[in-house]
Order: sequence, then C-alpha cells, then structure tokens
Amino acid sequence: MLRLLLIPLLMITVTACSQNLDPTTPDGAMREFAKSFAYEKHDLLYERLTNKTHQNLKDLIVLFQKRLKLASTYPSAQQKWAKKDLENQYDGVNDGKALFMLILKDEFDLLKGKPAEEIEQYFNAKSVHFNAEDASKAYIFTRTKDRIDLLLEDGIWKISTFEGFSKRLLDETQETIETMDKNLKEIKRRQDLNLSLPTSN
Repeated sequence: MLRLLLIPLLMITVTACSQNLDPTTPDGAMREFAKSFAYEKHDLLYERLTNKTHQNLKDLIVLFQKRLKLASTYPSAQQKWAKKDLENQYDGVNDGKALFMLILKDEFDLLKGKPAEEIEQYFNAKSVHFNAEDASKAYIFTRTKDRIDLLLEDGIWKISTFEGFSKRLLDETQETIETMDKNLKEIKRRQDLNLSLPTSN
C-alpha cells in the first residue's frame, strides 16, 4: 500500500453520463466488462482477461486434474478427505473460460434477478488512475469503491485484477498436492508396517 502512495499517478474522474465502451481506454474497457457481466456475455468476459490470467486458469485446470488423479490413488477410506470438494466442483472442467465462470458463479447468483442496468452501475468507473511510471498499467475505482486493475495488451485494456487471485489459487493448489504426496508416502509406509491408517470423516 505504501508503495502505491509513492507512485506518481494521473487521475481522471469519469462523468456519470459516460457511455464509452471503447476497450482502448481504461474506462471504456471497464464499462464493457461491466456490461458483459450484467448480461452474462461469458465469451467477452473471458476474452477481456489478461494473457497471464488465461495462462493461470489453464495451469489451474492441469493442477486440479493432477490433484484428483493423486487422490484416486489413496486407499478408499482416505479418498473422501483427499478429494474434499474438488471432485464435485471442478471435475469435468477442462477449459479456462469454464473455470472462470465457475469462480464467478457466486457473484452471478448473488446478482440474479437484478436489472442488468443496475448491475452495470456496480462496476462502472468513478475514477481512472494511470501509473506514470508504466503506461501499460492503470486502475479504476468503481462507484462501489472497488479497485479494478487493468493492463494494456495489444492495444486493448484488459482486466488484470484476477491475475493475483488465480496465482494464489495456483500456489495453494500446488501446496496441497505436495502435502497430499507426502501424506500418501506416509500411508504407504504405515501399510508396509501394518500400522493403522487415519480415516476421513
């Protein structure tokens, strides 16, 4: 947070009547994203994520599949614990867009039934902040005071906020896999010694 305060910024206040949907501008990209969210245009929502977010989501699918495969090698009494809720949530999800929509499911459910125009207002930009040290970065404060980060890629401003979230999921899933692998080795050690094994609840 302190570092952000030290970075020189150019701030632009966005007028309430702005109808800019041009993704070559940060406020236009945010408004386009808000409109896509409100009308559940999933293809465009996914398209407007950064390349790094796309890659993180694809890598997550690989790790989820790896985790499920590893869980299936556990003895039957321990499989329920090993799989937890992963099998029901992500089994069969094989592309980044489907995973992203699954991640946003709670948000869609929360706003279900509300007029699309009202949903748009939640995400509309109130102010745009440009990073003076890196022209390819900006962030927006919405009218609900949420911060949305953007990155300029191929001449289009894309939503980079989910980069951090998807990276955390990657790290957490990798750590889980490493823990499961250690647990599996311990289970096999106990089996070899005819020791009792822990059971899942």
